[in-house]
Amino acid sequence: MKRKKMVFWCILLSLNVIIPLILLEVGLRYVYWKPVYTPETLRQVYMQYEPSIFSQHTIAPWEQTPQGWGVSYHINSLGYRGREFEPSKPEGIKRIFFLGGSSVFDLQAGQDKDWPSQVGNKLREAGFTNIECINAGTPGHTTFDAVGRLYSEIHTFQPDYLVLYCTWNDLKYFTSKSTLLRSYSPTKTDYRFHYYNEIDRLLCEVSQLYVKVRNRLILMDVDIGLEGAVVSTEPKSRYENSKIEQYRLNIELFIDCARNIGAVPILATEVRLLTRKMTASDKSKIGYNWMDLTHEALLDAYEACDRVIFDIAERKEVRLFDAASLFSGRSDLLLDHIHLSPQGSDTLSTYIAENLTNVLEDTVE
Repeated sequence: MKRKKMVFWCILLSLNVIIPLILLEVGLRYVYWKPVYTPETLRQVYMQYEPSIFSQHTIAPWEQTPQGWGVSYHINSLGYRGREFEPSKPEGIKRIFFLGGSSVFDLQAGQDKDWPSQVGNKLREAGFTNIECINAGTPGHTTFDAVGRLYSEIHTFQPDYLVLYCTWNDLKYFTSKSTLLRSYSPTKTDYRFHYYNEIDRLLCEVSQLYVKVRNRLILMDVDIGLEGAVVSTEPKSRYENSKIEQYRLNIELFIDCARNIGAVPILATEVRLLTRKMTASDKSKIGYNWMDLTHEALLDAYEACDRVIFDIAERKEVRLFDAASLFSGRSDLLLDHIHLSPQGSDTLSTYIAENLTNVLEDTVE
C-alpha cells in the first residue's frame, strides 16, 4: 500500500510540476524569441567594473570589447577606453586626459568615434603630432570620482593637461541631506554579471527557466537602468545648497591636485538637452527617473553648477571651455539628457580641439 501511494504521489508530482517545468524549458529554448542572458553572456555585452576605494568603481583593467547600445568599443588592459598606451609616458609626448562620466566616455559612440578620441585626431591633423588624448571617462562617475582617480592613479601616467567635463552625475546626490561620505557606499557585486557559486553556474548553463527566475529575483527589489538604480521617490522641487558647495570643493581640489603634479587643469561645461524652453518630445528623452529633482529644480541645479565653474575658473585662473552655452538644447546633437549623437560627438570634438589648439600653442614647445 505504501509503495502504491509513493508511486501515486510521484505521478502526481510529475503531472503538476515536473512536466510543466519541462514544457516551460522547451518553450524558452525553442519558442520564446527573446534571448535569455546568463552572467557569462552578459559579460560579453556589457562593460565589467571593479570596486575601488578611491572612486565608486573602476572599469576592469583587462581588454574588453563591450557591445551594448548597438555599438562596440575597446577597453584596454589599463581599464581605459581606446587603444593601448604606455603607463610610462614616452619622451616628447604630451598627454591630455579627459575625465567625467558617461558623457565623456561617450557611451553610444563606436570605436575611435568618442569625442575625446576625435579631439586627438583633429589635433594631430592640425600639426600637433606629439599629442596623446586619453579618454578617462567612466559611466556613473562624478567630480569627486575624478579627484580620487587623479591622485590614486592618473598622476602616474604623467598627464600634461586634464580636462574635467562633469555635472549630471553629481546632481544625483543633490537632494541628500547626508554628507557625501554618508551618501555613498562601496560598490557591491552585481550578480547579473557574476555567479553566486558553482551550483549557480551549472544551473544557468543547463536551464534557461532557472536563469529567467534568477534574474527576476535579482531585480525584484531594485529597478536598475542604464545609470544605476531608478529613483522611486517623489521628485523634490529644491536641492540642498550644501551640495553646491560640495561640487565647488570637488572642482577646486581637482584643480589643486592637477597643479601639484605639474599638469594644466581645464574646465568644460557639460552639454545637455535640458533648457528653459523645451519641446515635449525633448522632455521625454530626459532621464528624470535617475534623479530626485523636478524639471525646474534640475535646471536650477545645472545652472548653479555652471556658475560655480565660471567662478572657479576666474578665481583660480583656469581655462574654461563653455560648450554648454553653445550646444545645449540641440536635439540634433544629443540623443538624451547628456549623451551625444554622432553629429554631437563630431561637433563637440571640433570645438574642444579648436580651444585646445590655443592652449597648446601657448605651452607646447
